[in-house]
Amino acid sequence: MIFSSLSIGDHHSATTTEGDRMTRASARTTWAMGIDVGGTSVKGALLDSAQRPLGPIVRLATPSPARVGEVVSVIAEVAARLMTNTEGPLPIGVALSGDVRDGQHTTGVNLHPSWVGAPARSLIESALGRPVTICNDADAAAVGEATRGAAAGVSGVVVVLTFGTGIGSGILLDGRLLPNSGLGQLSFRGRPAERSISAVARERRGQTWADWAAEATRYLEAVDLLLRPDLIVLGGGIVNAFDAFREHLRPPCALVPAALGDLAGIVGAALVATPLHPTARARASSTPRSP
Repeated sequence: MIFSSLSIGDHHSATTTEGDRMTRASARTTWAMGIDVGGTSVKGALLDSAQRPLGPIVRLATPSPARVGEVVSVIAEVAARLMTNTEGPLPIGVALSGDVRDGQHTTGVNLHPSWVGAPARSLIESALGRPVTICNDADAAAVGEATRGAAAGVSGVVVVLTFGTGIGSGILLDGRLLPNSGLGQLSFRGRPAERSISAVARERRGQTWADWAAEATRYLEAVDLLLRPDLIVLGGGIVNAFDAFREHLRPPCALVPAALGDLAGIVGAALVATPLHPTARARASSTPRSP
């Protein structure tokens, strides 16, 4: 087994100077909002410029079925609850399922067919009354983990895989994002991998952790053959049970569990909406966003 011993978290010195304290106090006044739309919940938080939450995460249930109009209404409700503590312009990033091809539309793979081709950004902006930036949810998680999580400071190729309702993926090269990778759609036994080995698929199939890990290992081997990553970060809901399956998993390269938990997508979405980090400049769209 190859499990990395990379340190995770804040790598700054424990020595605190007066300048440090002033910088931290100033950072708390710089806010952005990140909202992460998942298959079961829509969650969001306000962050300071150090990507730390300014208060608790607001979490509401994702509508079922997750039609675009109903989900946009929930996104607006999450934002409204957070905006009660804000004033003035606020960068807002929203992470969504599916590819974001032009900064506007999403394929909505794991939400509902109504998302396919819908002008998601415009719909959300209309509901919020503010500009927003949208991105793929796994890309957001990758940006979050690269900024202050398990992939922070890691050079080379890093693949972040989120196992939840489906399998999302974010690819980083020296900390920069390659958006819309869609590795959950890789063929696995004649069908998209996420239909067989996502966290939801494991529960549906009633698999033991040993059986699931054996299949997940073969999937990781396919990802390794394709990209030769230096590190794989395993995230999504499945990581909550990491200790239950880690002894059964045989990763082909260094692998670590995600460090940020629920915050990964929130942090990444907020960063994609702001110029705070170099990774954020790789916007999760294939063409520049129109004014």
